[in-house]
Amino acid sequence: MIPSCEAIDPSIIIYQEGGVLAVNKPAGIATRGDSRFPIGLRERLVETIGLDIYPVHRLDVVATGVLVYSASRNTRRNLCAQFFNREVEKIYLAIVEGAIPLSEWENNMPVDKKPAHTFFKSLKQLRGPNRRIYTLVEARPTTGRRRQIRKHLAGEGHPIAGDYDHGAHRKFAPIERPLLHALQLNCTNPETSAPLLLQVAPPEDFNQFTEISL
Repeated sequence: MIPSCEAIDPSIIIYQEGGVLAVNKPAGIATRGDSRFPIGLRERLVETIGLDIYPVHRLDVVATGVLVYSASRNTRRNLCAQFFNREVEKIYLAIVEGAIPLSEWENNMPVDKKPAHTFFKSLKQLRGPNRRIYTLVEARPTTGRRRQIRKHLAGEGHPIAGDYDHGAHRKFAPIERPLLHALQLNCTNPETSAPLLLQVAPPEDFNQFTEISL
C-alpha cells in the first residue's frame, strides 16, 4: 500500500527561479521516493508547489541542508552535467567524535570500490550535551559516492556524532541522527549563466554543542 502524500511547509524553499528549485532539506526524509521510502521530499514538494520536479543530486535521508531540484528537462540536463564534470562546489559541516587539532587534510579512500575524494578542515572543538569532546569539521567532496563523507570520517576514527551505522558510540548519546549538514552549494545558474550560491544555516540540533576555548 502506498501512503498518501502530504504537502510540506513551503518555507523550506530557499530559491526558485525558472527551472531551478533549491530547498533546505529536513532530516528524516528521502530526496525522492523509492522502494524503501515510497514518499520522499520530491513527492511532497510536487504536492506543495504543483510542479513536476526531479532531483539533480541527492542527500542522505539523515542529512539536512541545500538540495537542488529541476522543473525542466533542459535545466536538469545542464545541472547534472555540472555535477558530472565536477564544476559544482559542495560544502558540508559535520560534528565528529573526538578532538582533531586545527588542520586541513584530504581523504582518497575508495568508497564501495570506487574512487572517492574529500577535502577536510577542522574548524573548532566542541563539548557535547553528554560532556564528551567533539570537533566541527568542514567537508568538501569532489566525488559523490553514497555516504562518502560519513565513511571517510569513520575510516579515520572520527565517526560523525550520531552515525551509529558507521561506528559512533551509542553510550555517548543522546544524539538522534548523524550531524551532517549540506551548508553551501555553488554552481552556475542554467537560466542566466551567472554564478549561483545557495546556503542554509545548520539546524537546531547542531546547537547542542558549545565551543571549547583552546
